[in-house]
Amino acid sequence: NLFNNSIKFTPRNGIITLSAYSQGTDVFVEIADNGVGMAPDVVENLFKSDFSYSTYGTNYEKGSGLGLMLCKEFVEKNGGTIHVESKLGEGSRFVFSLARGQTEGNRTDAIRETVSLAPGLLEGRSILLVEDDPFSQLYGKTLLQQWKVKAEVASNGEMAVEMVMNHHFDLVLMDLEMPGMDGFSSIDVIQNQLGMKLPVIAVSASISNRIIRKAFESGFCDYVIKPGKPDELYSKIVHWLGIEIKNAEKDSPNPAKDTGPDEDMNLSDVDKLRKAMGNDATLTKMMLMKFLEVAPGYAGEMQTAFADGDFEKLRQVSHKLKSSVTMLAIDEIAGKIKHINEYAGNTEFHSRIPELMEEFNAWFPKLHDEITSELSNL
Repeated sequence: NLFNNSIKFTPRNGIITLSAYSQGTDVFVEIADNGVGMAPDVVENLFKSDFSYSTYGTNYEKGSGLGLMLCKEFVEKNGGTIHVESKLGEGSRFVFSLARGQTEGNRTDAIRETVSLAPGLLEGRSILLVEDDPFSQLYGKTLLQQWKVKAEVASNGEMAVEMVMNHHFDLVLMDLEMPGMDGFSSIDVIQNQLGMKLPVIAVSASISNRIIRKAFESGFCDYVIKPGKPDELYSKIVHWLGIEIKNAEKDSPNPAKDTGPDEDMNLSDVDKLRKAMGNDATLTKMMLMKFLEVAPGYAGEMQTAFADGDFEKLRQVSHKLKSSVTMLAIDEIAGKIKHINEYAGNTEFHSRIPELMEEFNAWFPKLHDEITSELSNL
């Protein structure tokens, strides 16, 4: 379906590339073209079951996007993820992953069973989370602690190198884009200069085939696309620690806490965050408080950078805010920040940023008010 779409929506003499490679626990497949592309509002809602649109290919074939929802269902049923990047008039790129050596649905079912029935499977393991964004730090550390992991946090590459030199860690989760020493430089020091061969999983919002390949070539054992599903992250950690899921000890599952309906909340993304936090109202509240603590500062920095014409600063700050907003799955803002981040890094698209910033400035206060309202109900 994805490849047929590229053919349908790419003009004659256009370019379509198909690449696939196996790394870590997954097979990554990318289909890219320089066809008609899609508008940002379409991209933001593309995989939603209640979203439909009509478009026409280069030969006037009609498309509705329904096949993409089926693609998403198939990929997720097989324990994978699917992502899209597209610009109207410039083309589209789809990247999806599938688990290696698994029959349909088996991997996802096994992981979910392990997470729910063996919460102590990772108990006592020591994992270092390397992340510069405070919201992402809290999100990641909270997940690890739910799995009874001894979790430590490093805010940058330099701190990560120092910590692995002085403490024992079974595994490292590392962001790729950080100020100062980034993830690529950090793993080079850890593995090549220090000679330490502990597994390091890359954690990044990028779905670029080039970045994913570079991560594996640099020594990362696996790759997780932010925000990532808890089950997916759990699976990769279990795999690289050499723990067999089928041999997992089946403890009694912990009953989920009932937090009640969200009568005053219009954004379904908070429900998604709540589920990731195990329906724990206290943990959900901590995450929302952290978002409200750091997000306004990021928004202010973005506005200042835009006013100063500092597009590199705008790119850096919007990258941080994009990560935290995407974890909350707030589509209205996540899509806008995503495009600001992309366009700020490419001089050809700087002319599009003013409109996107104007839209962002209109949505952000609404987001802030709704999250504040949600907090008062927890």
